[in-house]
Amino acid sequence: MTLLNNSISDSIILTEDQQIIHDDILKRIVDIVPNYKNYSKEKRMFSIEGSAGMGKSVLTSFIVKFLVDDYKIHVSTPTHKSLGVLNEMLMKNDLRGQIDTTTIHSYLKLSPKEDYENGQLILEIIPDSKLTKVDVLLIDEASMVGKSLYNFIDDAMNRGLVKCIIWVSDKHQLDPVLDEINPIYN
Repeated sequence: MTLLNNSISDSIILTEDQQIIHDDILKRIVDIVPNYKNYSKEKRMFSIEGSAGMGKSVLTSFIVKFLVDDYKIHVSTPTHKSLGVLNEMLMKNDLRGQIDTTTIHSYLKLSPKEDYENGQLILEIIPDSKLTKVDVLLIDEASMVGKSLYNFIDDAMNRGLVKCIIWVSDKHQLDPVLDEINPIYN
């Protein structure tokens, strides 16, 4: 079952394996979003993993292109640098401006606060801030999401503010800085 023509343009098409992954994720999202409360958190999370050049960006572009008209989507990354790269990719695929993109910290309304006792920065929710409810949160460069940031994402899912998450990562990329690897990669 192909949920979308397997090309964004005449020059970009999905491989057979990408099409299978694309269709599987989209079928599950389409089924889950209207009744997300009936699904465990684990069933509402999807992971796209691969090394550089394996087609993760192309695949995620196709997924976003399918979802953009009927679902509230937010695309995020852990850093501003990776957000810039992501926005370029979305622009190339005529998706920029159709969806919200920010760092994960901005989406979750998090601010760093210095813990003077431990000499570390900790994350806190900005007082009186309101999180935007989304059907799908796509997190690119997810290998850089540490356990502490993951806990805030997990809380948003538990509160029903995020119905589904797509984690996109390369296990050969950087691990979280000064934090443990998040539970989805253990």
